[in-house]
Amino acid sequence: MKVLGKAVQSIIRRPFILVYFGFIALVYSIIDSRNPLTALLMGFNRLGKGDFLDMIIYSIQILLNIMMNPGTALKALIGFILILLFASILIGLIFSGYFNVINNAVGKKEKYKGEFLEGIKKFFLRISFVSLRAVLVSIIVLIVTLVASVPAVIITKSWLSGRADLTVVAAFVDVITIGVIFLIFMFYSTYISFWFPASVNNSRRWFLTGKENADKFFWKISVRYIVFIVVFMVCHFFLAKINVNSADADFAMNIKKFAGFIANWVFNTLFFGFFITYVFSVYKIAESYVPQDVEYE
Repeated sequence: MKVLGKAVQSIIRRPFILVYFGFIALVYSIIDSRNPLTALLMGFNRLGKGDFLDMIIYSIQILLNIMMNPGTALKALIGFILILLFASILIGLIFSGYFNVINNAVGKKEKYKGEFLEGIKKFFLRISFVSLRAVLVSIIVLIVTLVASVPAVIITKSWLSGRADLTVVAAFVDVITIGVIFLIFMFYSTYISFWFPASVNNSRRWFLTGKENADKFFWKISVRYIVFIVVFMVCHFFLAKINVNSADADFAMNIKKFAGFIANWVFNTLFFGFFITYVFSVYKIAESYVPQDVEYE
């Protein structure tokens, strides 16, 4: 509870943490509500036979088809690099000053005028570079996860189609696959999340320093991250019901959609604002960790 309390106190010291992310969440929500790509992605699981397992196989097939065509692969690579650079610069521009405010709040520094702009000036390039690496690693992890899940997907589909003789094999392969993906996710999420506070608090060796501090409380941090993800998924599942159950009448549908929009905006603001502050709080404790004096809770 020590870290949770530290995060809450930091937000109380800097209400800007929630105000600023609330603005980001609002802009994102407005764009997302008018983005036709969202509906396409939501309906992506209906490709094939409307099965989530088919979606995984279909995704891998698309990737392989792109890689097997040199012309398409080159265009995809160029587009990927441009999007990657743009996303990294955008993240650096939006979050460099924000991270500086959070870091000052967690470090119990007095609020001063211009700390947000100071963060942009000092950390824009660092955050952009860290973001570039984080996004690239995220894509690699996603591809590895998809490929690693292929055997489990194929065997599970065969079992679901009526192959009772594959029950034991399917269960064994699924457990192994889930375990491997679970370990990949724990290492990935813990290390990457610590890269950002490390880049704000250190002038060099951001990645190595982030890893070293994450290793101090690795398993406890991973378990907490899983709790955060479960809370996020459960809450969004229930929030999605607001829109799903609103097809009876136009007026009721509009009211429920608006309520769903506000609920999603408020939840995302509170959740991500608190989570980011929590990460910086854990990092601060890990950075000054002395086994005899400090205990992570």
